[in-house]
Amino acid sequence: MPTQAEIKKRLKALGFDSPAALIDQAEAILKTKRAAYEEAKKYDSPDEKQDDTMRRSFSVNFLEPEPFSSR
Repeated sequence: MPTQAEIKKRLKALGFDSPAALIDQAEAILKTKRAAYEEAKKYDSPDEKQDDTMRRSFSVNFLEPEPFSSR
């Protein structure tokens, strides 16, 4: 297990002055991702989901063989 001095040295090499700076940046990234996710949910309409289901249904039906016709 690395010592506290080794951890601080590694953080410094990555551009962080302290563990708190790393935590602050991680929290900022998570907040940004969460906000982007919430914003994207606003534009997710049920119509798009229905269209996707219809496309998948069509592609499955299209791949099924035609029934044999009686001659």
